Amino acid sequence: MTEVMIVSGFLGAGKTTFINRFLEYGLAGPRCLLLENDFGDTGVDAALMERTEGLVISEINSGCVCCSLAGNLQTYIREALKELEPERIILEPSGVAGLSGILRSLKPFVQEGMIRLEGPVTVLGPPRTRAYLSRFGGILRDQMENAGVLVLRPGTDPAAYSIYGQGAPVFSLDWTRENFEHMLLPLIRGGQGMAEIISEMTVGDIKTAGLAYYTLCPDRTYTAKEAEEILYRLRRAFGLKLLRLKGFLSRTGGGLWHVEYTVSGQEILEFEGSRNAGINIIGRGIQREQIERFFYREMGPMRIRV
Repeated sequence: MTEVMIVSGFLGAGKTTFINRFLEYGLAGPRCLLLENDFGDTGVDAALMERTEGLVISEINSGCVCCSLAGNLQTYIREALKELEPERIILEPSGVAGLSGILRSLKPFVQEGMIRLEGPVTVLGPPRTRAYLSRFGGILRDQMENAGVLVLRPGTDPAAYSIYGQGAPVFSLDWTRENFEHMLLPLIRGGQGMAEIISEMTVGDIKTAGLAYYTLCPDRTYTAKEAEEILYRLRRAFGLKLLRLKGFLSRTGGGLWHVEYTVSGQEILEFEGSRNAGINIIGRGIQREQIERFFYREMGPMRIRV
């Protein structure tokens, strides 16, 4: 029977890094299907994944598998089970996905004896501010209360999330091979069965109204200084309204910049893979006209998809 591990967590929590460690340490098994769900049109996380033997990576983009793409997720899993026969499926949903909605989508497969659920894992990173937590507490609560294991990114204070109460066991050790294999994996595999999780499933107050998704496709190239300046001005222009930006910019001289932005920090790294330039943005209370004015002024003409 195929084992399914959901790796949930809010925007920028560290889900992709966690999965990369899991793959790097050889814990996914010889035939693993990794399903990546990005909210924008540009698949970012799939491009950053550790390539290991026997790993198949697929993307379900332009929406969220907990709601608007729930039907797509069910269709894809059913086809993958038949055609690929993976030993394990790892699903990384968008950071604004409610875990309860994904569990509902997987319930028919469990009832039919097609999959066994592991975990689910919810990754928690250092919170930004109290205001940030309270503003998106519904999503965080849903991800935490429906988890089988809570995994703290190194440097995260568990007390910061105490307002959401206690539930699943907490893994707070360093992300080393030994700790993953001997301490975390037994928690994931030995946690609650799917029937218990479904029966105890908590549907939080997921307030996603006002969230907007944009994909930008700039045509020009950028130096490192230019890319850094754009992110700095983004922070000044939108503050907490801009929740997440990630993607790729064409680099002056060839190649790409891998760009990551959250309200707590930013990162610009060289990327040598073959991808089209494109940036996914998620914000709250930001109108398309504001996005267009800012990026046209800072980056020049480009295509914007909503």
